[in-house]
Amino acid sequence: MADDDLAAAAATGLHILEGSIRRIKLSVASNEEILKAQPVDALGKPFPITQCSQLQDNPSLGLPLQVGSFESCGATQIDKCEGHFGFIELPAPIYHPSHVAELGKILNIICLCCLRLKKPNKGTGKERKFTSCSYCHDIPPLCVTQVKKSNGARSLELKAPLKEVVGDGFWSFLDQFGFHTRRTCHRRPLHPKEVQNVMRKISECYKQFGVACAHSTG
Repeated sequence: MADDDLAAAAATGLHILEGSIRRIKLSVASNEEILKAQPVDALGKPFPITQCSQLQDNPSLGLPLQVGSFESCGATQIDKCEGHFGFIELPAPIYHPSHVAELGKILNIICLCCLRLKKPNKGTGKERKFTSCSYCHDIPPLCVTQVKKSNGARSLELKAPLKEVVGDGFWSFLDQFGFHTRRTCHRRPLHPKEVQNVMRKISECYKQFGVACAHSTG
């Protein structure tokens, strides 16, 4: 309480109890708290994001803006806005730019057919990065690599050695994760939702059995 407030309280005969702060607890916002803080429209409903253009110059999503003010607090300049928590539900999952490399490392040690751990490749040169599964003998050695697009976005793709014959149905073992492709190319893009399903299945396996497990793909 400010000195002026203390003086005013004393003048009115109020007794102000003194105290001290003994503990402050800081924590990460829960999922429920984040959802409550998401941007809403004029009707109080969550603001839907269905295309990239909606993320630019949108008064519901914060500063800077070319015209107008931020709808949450009315600020028109960044230094006048105290900051706000928010949550935007995108129409489809995207790769987190800081996690792509780690995701690639995880997927490279897991067989994407049976979800068991793959054995390390003791070869040399470029072939060393291609690893195979001890259980799925019909699946050739594969490698997950990071791809950087012209706009700076990063993604993952699955590669097969150039010496392998890639025919129709070569990538069919990935259908179990929700995406089917008829590509007959040595490179197979991995959709973020597809990778999300892979990680979810791996997590379910470890929770159930304590180790990586096999899924029937027949």
